[in-house]
Amino acid sequence: MYGISSSMSGPFPGGRPGRMAGLILAAVFALFLSASAETPLEKAEKLYQDGDFRQAREQFSLLLAEDPDNAEVLFYMAELEPDADQALAYRQHFLTLHPQHQRADQVLYGIAQYHFAVGYYLTAAKDYQRLLREYDDSALQDDALYWLASSKLAIGAADSAEVYFRRLVR
Repeated sequence: MYGISSSMSGPFPGGRPGRMAGLILAAVFALFLSASAETPLEKAEKLYQDGDFRQAREQFSLLLAEDPDNAEVLFYMAELEPDADQALAYRQHFLTLHPQHQRADQVLYGIAQYHFAVGYYLTAAKDYQRLLREYDDSALQDDALYWLASSKLAIGAADSAEVYFRRLVR
């Protein structure tokens, strides 16, 4: 009609894509969808980051049922758990299984904070000392030092508390 033969009406012979081209397009589309799809863990983390803690907790609970030893799931379950004793259990389980995880210092700090809050000052002091010793590159070093000194003060070890407070101000 316009001076183009039917064999030249497009990039494909006969003017339409062949079966192979259709399969390639379908594979590329499927790859795109799978690459852009969030994993259930990523969805739960996004809910947490967005402040939807109720939904995040529900999603992490489902993930916990599937994989009760997953470090990220245990971390977030401890953060989202309203029952302090259960949150402590999640943290202890995390630390037992994943002592070298990048969040292990935060988890140990949470355990120490729990012990301090319930009045177990000697146990809290041991936890803070452990954090200082085992996670010496942690951003929580100064906080742990402060609470270690406070724990020592609470158990009546004023001289020891003074040493830790002095280390903090150096």
